[in-house]
Amino acid sequence: MFKERYKKIYSDIKADSGLKEKTINACRNKGGVYMKKRLNKAAAAICACAVILVSGVNISPTFAAGIENIPILGTVLKIVSIRTYTEKNDDNTVNVDQPEVTGAVDINKEIENAIAQYKEEAQKSIDEYKEAFIATGGTEEEFAQKNINVVIDYEIKADNDKYISFVITMYEDWLASSARYIYYNLDAQTGDKLTLEDILGSDYINIANEIISDEITERGEEAGYFTDESGFKTISSDTDFYINDRGNPVIVFDKYEIASGYVGRPEFEIDASSAKKENTADPAGYSVEKKYDDANPNAAYPKITGYKGELLEDYMNQSLHSVIDKFSKEGYTDLKLDYEVTRMDDYILSVLYNGRVNLKNVGEVNITDSVNLDMAETGQEITVENYIKKDSMDDFRAILEKKSGIGDNKFEAEGLKMYFKDNEAVFYYTPMDDSRRDKVFIPVNLSELKGITENEFGKVYFS
Repeated sequence: MFKERYKKIYSDIKADSGLKEKTINACRNKGGVYMKKRLNKAAAAICACAVILVSGVNISPTFAAGIENIPILGTVLKIVSIRTYTEKNDDNTVNVDQPEVTGAVDINKEIENAIAQYKEEAQKSIDEYKEAFIATGGTEEEFAQKNINVVIDYEIKADNDKYISFVITMYEDWLASSARYIYYNLDAQTGDKLTLEDILGSDYINIANEIISDEITERGEEAGYFTDESGFKTISSDTDFYINDRGNPVIVFDKYEIASGYVGRPEFEIDASSAKKENTADPAGYSVEKKYDDANPNAAYPKITGYKGELLEDYMNQSLHSVIDKFSKEGYTDLKLDYEVTRMDDYILSVLYNGRVNLKNVGEVNITDSVNLDMAETGQEITVENYIKKDSMDDFRAILEKKSGIGDNKFEAEGLKMYFKDNEAVFYYTPMDDSRRDKVFIPVNLSELKGITENEFGKVYFS
């Protein structure tokens, strides 16, 4: 990689316009032979320095870091430098081509530790293989002929002023399952690690899930993708990805994770520019202000302002105040209530309330309640009853049973409610068997509810 860069630097060097003439005239003088020897020595010295420089970069990480401040070369080595070495013993050869991000001490240490750990694990694996080989009749000479290699290499995916993205690949050539991949996606200006959320925005899971699902459908079953329970469901914050030269994240799945082995490691490119257009739109065309109840300064509630319809805004604010109304009725005293806005955009406003209240003949009890509003059309409250399709309740219960770990037992809950948070719908309830009085919370990714939820929640009452 560096050879071409140094070659370019060398070819771009321009000699002083008068140097050629001065050199010719000097050589014509009696001291010409002496001058020629001096020039030859100078040329040899320059070549020697070049050899030392190139070798030093390759051999010594300290040397590479040290020349970072040298003019011209500092820029060349800012992004990624290389350390290549080979280690041999009687049983195997370890070939390492190690990347280094200049100036990123923590990243480089992390890479160094990962490589050291893999080498240790690989040697242990080979030692165990050799022990089993000898125990079953093999000889030392026969094992040596296997010429086992441990390979640690890397591939640059993006290397520009905005992103540095590369993947480190580590494997033992005799054991396919030993392959390991480590992806690094960095901000080229700050050196910070980048996540899918950094590139695609807060709705990155839904954006990626939709694109991946559509592309799998387009590729078809004949392409080897699983269509049963083993098939693709959703990405997560831990899903592997790299950034390509177009600035798009490319999501990568392990072999056998969502497709047959012959498919290899499936990749899906996500268009970052389209995602950014969705995320740069105003997340909410309204505001929410914190208010306190006139009759109880310890009870807080959110109030919508600046919504597109004044009458509809008043209607929704009544819903947001309804939790205070509920726990201010006869039999309730000393209400203390606060809230958290868990989702706020032009589609949904979701508010989770928490607090305490004294209940007559019972004492102090904890409060957990929520209000979800359809901000796109109707201003209606979104509840479990109108969010889940009537003919999909069995599918919905199966999801909750699986998520809660109930298994084949019938899911039973008292007062099942919900709220939205990021890319999830969180369902909560009090168990009916009195095994616990605390609420049980079951977060479900919205992609898992696809096809069983409603998009409309009633008629528009105001405009």
